[in-house]
Amino acid sequence: MPRQAPSAALMQRLREHTAAVHDATEDLPLMRHVLTQQPTPAGLAQYLGAMHGIYAAVEPALYAAVSPAQLTALGIRPKLPALRRDLATLGRLDGSMQTTPAGLESELRGLLTTAGGNAEAAALGGLYVLEGATLGGQLIARRLGEHWACDGPLPVAFLDFRAGHEHTDWRRFGAAVEDFAQRHPGKDAAVLDGALAVFALMHTAMRSAAPV
Repeated sequence: MPRQAPSAALMQRLREHTAAVHDATEDLPLMRHVLTQQPTPAGLAQYLGAMHGIYAAVEPALYAAVSPAQLTALGIRPKLPALRRDLATLGRLDGSMQTTPAGLESELRGLLTTAGGNAEAAALGGLYVLEGATLGGQLIARRLGEHWACDGPLPVAFLDFRAGHEHTDWRRFGAAVEDFAQRHPGKDAAVLDGALAVFALMHTAMRSAAPV
């Protein structure tokens, strides 16, 4: 079997590196409710409001730290507008459920500032966390589609963000991450640490969200 290049397993290493905080996040009250077999409208609204507050702080900062060329290679686009559409569908776009957790923006800025010359690599790790969540959203969206009993459209623009393209888009993202590592030897650790740090910040923010 041909020997793989050192960076070829970076996506797998990212998964392993963030596995513990991923599992801990899924066990949070906010997540346990929305991951049930029959998520309720109130639970979904609480979840989307919390995610809007988090994404409003995290997503713009990460995108700003990555070059336009790299963002194009990753094939991604911000999900914050989708969150706003869902909250509008639920009649919750009044700011009452989407406050950015205290200190989140400053902690993220500090993380990227401390990374210095590794800021783009760290932000790339953070984007791995955001994009990985897109795959998990498909399961929640399917359950909502099966059990949604409210009038009006199903508010899954965020959860079903890449409907029909999630696997091909994820492969493109992974290939771009691997290519980045190949072109920037020695940056793997910064990507891994960035992913773990951003995930930990998001976990703490989600833990502070009041359960339904």
